Amino acid sequence: MKHFLIYIILISNLLSLTEVKDKDFSNHLELFVHEDIVNQFLSSFGEINGKGKIGIFNYEWILENLKIDISPEMSQFKADIILLSSNFKRKDTVFGDVIINYNKDENIIYVSIINVNFNIDLSEVFNIIPKESVKLHIDLSEYFNEPFQISGPQPEIVSYSVDVDSNNKKEIKINIIDSKLFLVENGIKIFSVYKSSTD
Repeated sequence: MKHFLIYIILISNLLSLTEVKDKDFSNHLELFVHEDIVNQFLSSFGEINGKGKIGIFNYEWILENLKIDISPEMSQFKADIILLSSNFKRKDTVFGDVIINYNKDENIIYVSIINVNFNIDLSEVFNIIPKESVKLHIDLSEYFNEPFQISGPQPEIVSYSVDVDSNNKKEIKINIIDSKLFLVENGIKIFSVYKSSTD
């Protein structure tokens, strides 16, 4: 048992000398977070709605079908926005930017939705308004002020007490020495390299 434990520690320490390698299976741990996790949370918002007035026109809006799409090239937020005014109803798609970061110290993945704006020339809605004379702007970013937080790959148990013989115990600690976040199709991957040490 003692020799087996020493071999495990040696191998772990040798492997941990390398940093995270992009998309390389020699990394110790790979965490995949599917975009559906965030989208399920967004769907729990239901509808977001508001109202306003521009000139003599009162309007209401409804934001629904909130969703993010993650890919290596770009991560994007999109939703349907319905604009209502008297007997008029119009449906458009609104877009926003998605910023995804991993804080190693906190072991938290942050997903931020920003720059969600809806702009429309009201001449497209009401024929009596001259073209480009009245523009409606709705800033929806305030509804996503707080980033979504997802737990990262740091293990909950970072130390283990192991009996090496009838009289002695060894304390083994496991720490992440390197982690990197990558955006992939439909999700987030974090590759991590760990190091084991004994007291």
